[in-house]
Amino acid sequence: MRLLTLIILTTASFLSLAQQKIINCFSSDYITPPLNLCWEINNIYVSNGLYKIELNNDIFPKYLLYYDTLHIPVWIPEKELLTEQDEDLTYQFIITEKRQKSKK
Repeated sequence: MRLLTLIILTTASFLSLAQQKIINCFSSDYITPPLNLCWEINNIYVSNGLYKIELNNDIFPKYLLYYDTLHIPVWIPEKELLTEQDEDLTYQFIITEKRQKSKK
């Protein structure tokens, strides 16, 4: 029973260190992680409200640290697939948030 409790507590502590989140933003916005956190960008989608397209992750950084700022582009090629008008698109970032170890 003690071994099972130890396994559950160890697993729970690792899961609390890295959490997957969704960040929604618009064109020309910017995102930055909170202090002492690191974001690993897993997937990026762009949507016009009706359709959703997965973007190529190579045009965005893989990791963002708390002092990094990512400016969201106003125009991307995928925009032409979603709309013929000048509508704002919604970007959706699927990230894994990890706590950075503080340097002392």
